[in-house]
Amino acid sequence: MAKILVIDDMEGIRQAIMNTLENEGHTVCEAANGREGQQAIEAEDFDLIITDMFMPEKDGFDIMAFARARNKTTPIIVISGGGVALTADWALTGAEAFANATIQKPFKSEVLIQTVNEQLQSAQ
Repeated sequence: MAKILVIDDMEGIRQAIMNTLENEGHTVCEAANGREGQQAIEAEDFDLIITDMFMPEKDGFDIMAFARARNKTTPIIVISGGGVALTADWALTGAEAFANATIQKPFKSEVLIQTVNEQLQSAQ
């Protein structure tokens, strides 16, 4: 199975994603903010990265740019429920130029699994 990095500052969401993916047989690493996410990407290679858009220290755009500079082929899935002044639709529309896929929060685990499987298959 795949080695996946999950970056989200909301612990409950991060844990739910991790549990879902681990139940599917994936190895999952976590980062609680964008800075930790960049450190993880720098230290290890991942088959897939899932990142939130709005986080402290570094946001989803920072993560995508950093990940693309290191490995242009690693699939990136961006998740967002929006931010203080921005809707989820706006955030995800902006992310589509850099991400392989986007998912709007809240989402069902089936949507997450399907999107992850599609991106991993496309990357092979």
